[in-house]
Amino acid sequence: MTSEYLTMKPEIKLSWGWVTFPFVYKGQQIIAQVSPWTPRTRIWLNDELVDQIDSWKFSETHSVTLPDGEVLQIKLGYRWGTTLYCEAYSGSEQLFSKDMIRDATGRLALLGLLVGGVVSGGLIFSLGKLVGGLLAQLTGAA
Repeated sequence: MTSEYLTMKPEIKLSWGWVTFPFVYKGQQIIAQVSPWTPRTRIWLNDELVDQIDSWKFSETHSVTLPDGEVLQIKLGYRWGTTLYCEAYSGSEQLFSKDMIRDATGRLALLGLLVGGVVSGGLIFSLGKLVGGLLAQLTGAA
């Protein structure tokens, strides 16, 4: 799965707007990003934005040409059961594969989102009951 040219152990980076999959291949820094909130995916090569796609498809494939002319296919998106993922290929050789479920940071982020959703849902439900009770009193009193 990993190429002899992959020179670092990639770690997923999470921020409010992006899930970032960084890796170095043949000395070239590649950063693949997918937005969990918008239909945007983008690829950076050596700190320069080289490709960006806005699409509501579950996954997108970016073609990135390295300075030596080699073309990489980088797939980003959502896969059922593994959430957000990134895969990179050179020809038929898979260079890189990472997803949030198999990464400890990703599992922690998903747990945080789940807990946040449950807490938010509880607060909204309680607020709804309070407002509904007040409205019932106001309309019943009139």
